[in-house]
Amino acid sequence: RTPLYDRHVALGGLMVPFAGWEMPVQYKGVVREHAAVRMAVGLFDVSHMGELELDGEGAATCIDSLVTNDVGKLAPGRAFYTVACNERGTILDDLIVYRLSATRFMIVCNASNRHKMHAHFSARAAGRCTYRDLSDETALLALQGPRTVAVVRALGASASAISSAL
Repeated sequence: RTPLYDRHVALGGLMVPFAGWEMPVQYKGVVREHAAVRMAVGLFDVSHMGELELDGEGAATCIDSLVTNDVGKLAPGRAFYTVACNERGTILDDLIVYRLSATRFMIVCNASNRHKMHAHFSARAAGRCTYRDLSDETALLALQGPRTVAVVRALGASASAISSAL
């Protein structure tokens, strides 16, 4: 269960099993919720996703050897969408790589591939950088829709902070 499980139940979320987690698939109806996200904004609990941290001087080089994008071009505070491949070039999973600082990265992988990606990243990080699987101790929310910026601004983020994050 994600850290927000009790809240989902209290709000009437229809809970279903997904990749070993109990996740809400709807509250008021799929069509209504789809329209809300397309026309306004929706908040999603994606805490079931895997969160892998690599840190240290060798982290960027390690990640560069595992994904198809160039981590060296990623500024601190930014993220990109990419895929991880094995030695044969076969795609293992699609990921989001966040550069948290000059040497610290967060990799978000799909829940169903978490254990595979944990094994893949931890094996290649050994001796190169610090590696931790933070999945069980991390909550993750995704705010999506055309009114996302307005909601974030209403929560106190400045226009310049939002613009620099886009």
